[in-house]
Amino acid sequence: MTVVVTHSTPADSSFSTTGATAWDANHTLSGVGTMAGQDANNVAITGGAIDGTTVGATTSTTGAFTTLSASSTVSGTGFSTYLASPPAIGGTAASTGRFTTVTSTIATGTAPFTVASTTAVANLSIGGNAGTVTNGVYTTDTGTVTNTMLAGSITNAKLVNSSITFGSTAQALGSTVSGINGVTIDNGIIGGTTAAAGTFTTLTATGQTSLGGAAGAESFRVVTRASATDYVEADGGTSGTSGVYLSAQGSSTNINLFLSAKTGAVRFYTGGKGSLEQFRVSNTASAVNYVQVTGAGAGNPPVISSQGATTPDLDLTLTPKGAGRVNITTSIKPKVNSTTSVTSPLAWNSTSYDEYALTALANALTISADANTAPADGQRMMFRFKDNGTARALTWTTGATNAFRVVGVTLPTTTVASKLLYVGCIYNAADSRWDAIAVGQEA
Repeated sequence: MTVVVTHSTPADSSFSTTGATAWDANHTLSGVGTMAGQDANNVAITGGAIDGTTVGATTSTTGAFTTLSASSTVSGTGFSTYLASPPAIGGTAASTGRFTTVTSTIATGTAPFTVASTTAVANLSIGGNAGTVTNGVYTTDTGTVTNTMLAGSITNAKLVNSSITFGSTAQALGSTVSGINGVTIDNGIIGGTTAAAGTFTTLTATGQTSLGGAAGAESFRVVTRASATDYVEADGGTSGTSGVYLSAQGSSTNINLFLSAKTGAVRFYTGGKGSLEQFRVSNTASAVNYVQVTGAGAGNPPVISSQGATTPDLDLTLTPKGAGRVNITTSIKPKVNSTTSVTSPLAWNSTSYDEYALTALANALTISADANTAPADGQRMMFRFKDNGTARALTWTTGATNAFRVVGVTLPTTTVASKLLYVGCIYNAADSRWDAIAVGQEA
């Protein structure tokens, strides 16, 4: 190694005249040896440039650079391994980036990239065909969008193929889709923009179903009831059948069918929609009593009765309009209490019966006052007596509320052996008395 020493002549010219010339020039010191002869393993280069020299040619080691530039090939096992399987860009902390070309080598059927942003990505190329993708997740890089899940839409996209297949139906692009077969539409709105006719084998909704208009303006609404086991079934009819049916169905043994109006009336029509009203159920605020209609089996009559919370007695009122009357097209069948023997006193109730028929009377009998606390004004009651072949004494209760009072007749005090005896009474509500107005004795 050669060391060059540079100096100048001292200002005080202290060098000898003889040696001044020699010291005015730079001198080269030889014999100091090479870098290898000095402390070669403990060298620090803190400045300057390494130019035209191979770094790490014999023994490589690590290096750190602010900028690494190569004018020709960069090679080596480490570079080859790194470039063959590089880490994901933004895999740890994502940030913005700009690329001239993004190429995926992932096999068809998997997703080479995902557009997760709701902002449209413009001029995105799929298989060399540029378009705009919004909210799309694509599973191939061959130019065909296959099994694509879209959270938004694809706009201005260029597709290589001239048709698209929905399940088993191929549909030319740009044409109207006339039928889609074998496809599952999941989490999508059908007819959200333009509604059209649809046919379904089964229509199931987990929430509210609105028919005949949008929610809030629909003609028919079906709401979901959690854990429901019973339901309403509507059955159509065919030519020659008795009609259509609306029924309660389900797994329960007995299922009521409720039909309710919102404070208005429930009205029943014949002759078409809203044409001829035949029956109306009007609203009564705070109603606790109601009319019940009960059918009957063969040989027994159906029943129209008053029912409800009122106890023990509840009238059934039939009211005509204005001065009209309640018309009964046949005779009214009276309720008769018929017994062969009775214990004295006779406890009777005008609510329960219209006539008491006492046959084969075997003892004296006192007839008590009516147990009904509020008989109807003008109500009728008939008593029929017949003894068992021996005359029996009769005592009538008078002078008390709802007791007997004679009007134009004499109340009988005994029966005639083996003969019929009738006593007819009318209730006078003003006086709270049962007026005896007719007595008939068999001759």
